[in-house]
Amino acid sequence: MMINEIDGVDWESMGHAYGPASDVPGWLKGMASADPGVREEAFSAFYSAAHHQCLCLNLGFG
Repeated sequence: MMINEIDGVDWESMGHAYGPASDVPGWLKGMASADPGVREEAFSAFYSAAHHQCLCLNLGFG
């Protein structure tokens, strides 16, 4: 999937450690940013939601 196709995904129907995954598209776009600070913040939020308390969570895919 290309970065410009992520808006077509029903993120609200999926989840992560902190609830609905509706914030994931913003994190993915942030990780593709030219700004290193934006990339770092987006990756940190994404990683935290996916690996909350050192547990690799089922993010609702599949």
